[in-house]
Amino acid sequence: MRSLILRLIAAYVVVVTGVLWGGDSYVRSMFPGYAAVIERLLPEWRITNLNLDRLNQEPVIRVTVRLVEALAVGGQRLPPGGEITASTLKGHALQHPLVLYPIVLAWPGLWRRAGLIRLGISVPLLLAVEGLDVPLVLVGSVEDLVLANLAPDQLNHSLSVRWMHTMNGGGRLALALAAAWASIAFGRWADVA
Repeated sequence: MRSLILRLIAAYVVVVTGVLWGGDSYVRSMFPGYAAVIERLLPEWRITNLNLDRLNQEPVIRVTVRLVEALAVGGQRLPPGGEITASTLKGHALQHPLVLYPIVLAWPGLWRRAGLIRLGISVPLLLAVEGLDVPLVLVGSVEDLVLANLAPDQLNHSLSVRWMHTMNGGGRLALALAAAWASIAFGRWADVA
């Protein structure tokens, strides 16, 4: 157990160093995936800007969307052309590798077959976790802004707003831990098979 804890600490130091050195590049590399998810879930809107920015001294991922089709919400009609800006902390995107990779790297047997499989499967799992978090939180934020102003009674019925609150309430940590567990389990299963 002691060696696992020491490996976990060492792996965490390595991953934190990587995130400090390349965090912005990592987040920017996710932008095409984020944009694809956002535009798929908000078909009436088009992304006009998706970037890293600062809000109250905090680094954020900011998206600006423009309404391209008329939208009826709460008995009101929004004409095309309106814009909404939503953001989430950059740290939310970085939390996934900071949780996932220390566990995957520290688990015993990294350089054996199961460990290499575990490391390989962690990459698509990380991408899945990223796709389930940041773009859906941004979609939830856009819907939250629209509904809060035009149909506040519908806020509790919006799945994307609920998902945003779930992610912000600990869901992203649970997703990253689940991805780490799935990587370990799949590595063990593939090594036996």
